[in-house]
Amino acid sequence: MKGTNSRARSSGSSRSGFTLIELLVVIAIIALLVGILLPALGQAREAARRMVSGANLKSLNTVTHSYALEHKDSFPNPFDTSPSYGVPWYCVIPQQNQNSANPGGLGVWQFNDAGMFTEMFSPHWASLMMNYISEGQLSNAIMFAPGDIAALTLYNQHPEYRTGDNRDSYIWPGSYWISPTVWMKPDRYAGALRTVVNPTGSHWARNRIDSVSSPSAKVVLFERFDFGQKTRRSGLGGSASRVAAPPQWNNPDAKPYVGLADGSADVAKLSELHSRGNPAWTPVPQPEALRDFQPSGEWRVSDTILGDPNNPFSYGLGRDNLENGMSGTSAWPAFFWATRNGIKGRDINR
Repeated sequence: MKGTNSRARSSGSSRSGFTLIELLVVIAIIALLVGILLPALGQAREAARRMVSGANLKSLNTVTHSYALEHKDSFPNPFDTSPSYGVPWYCVIPQQNQNSANPGGLGVWQFNDAGMFTEMFSPHWASLMMNYISEGQLSNAIMFAPGDIAALTLYNQHPEYRTGDNRDSYIWPGSYWISPTVWMKPDRYAGALRTVVNPTGSHWARNRIDSVSSPSAKVVLFERFDFGQKTRRSGLGGSASRVAAPPQWNNPDAKPYVGLADGSADVAKLSELHSRGNPAWTPVPQPEALRDFQPSGEWRVSDTILGDPNNPFSYGLGRDNLENGMSGTSAWPAFFWATRNGIKGRDINR
């Protein structure tokens, strides 16, 4: 009897364990489940980031219209056509922290890039706009898309410009850009190639929202990249290739969020805008209706203006992957940046 009980216990003990084959099967099943679930989790995370980015842009578009209600229905324009501070391309920041080095409580940023005076205010506008709404908000995080790694890296590496006495002395380049057409006269964009900006301020205007001819078709704000994509095309036709970088807002692959002059937000499919034909790479005469959707020239901001990639406070194509036709990148039509006929033009077919 003792032997029998011993064998029974021994037999039961062996059945309670796992054989090597069973263990390998369990590991294989777990690995299979992980392989199935991880991509889905990654897609869900990316979709959540895109939703946050869209919500940020919608909020900034609302802020723009709130600003207009307090400023005679006009779009943001921090530049002075009758300059009180020396030159008209000064962007003046009212500052809370006054000291001996800054007794007047004003900070001045110069946007004096040759040939495009004031235009590079476009990436910085959200920082200044948040400060207009509530002082001390130059570094408000709403201006950064969750997928904008380069902008967020700059933001996170320099906490000294987000706190203390320096928090209202630096206007940040954000993820959501404003079209320079909102502070430029419409006739600057009348032709296929926009006029070079006159540094005297003669091209600038205090444009009003009610002067927009097609509010539901005029893009005012846009994401600088389609942050939902990891690769983009470089070039067209047989020379096209894929690059491991998100498509810039005007790349044919891009589907950026945009804010419109009527206060709404949408996703713009750049492939549809490119397919309308652009004389720069489709030398076929276009009907007037199609020309209306062709921007006034390409986006070719020089490397010199975009900055030194080793300087954390400049853009730097080596870090930001902006596409301007230099440093091995493509130059695309300046959709949204240089709308044909400016504030009176149309960006999307509505």
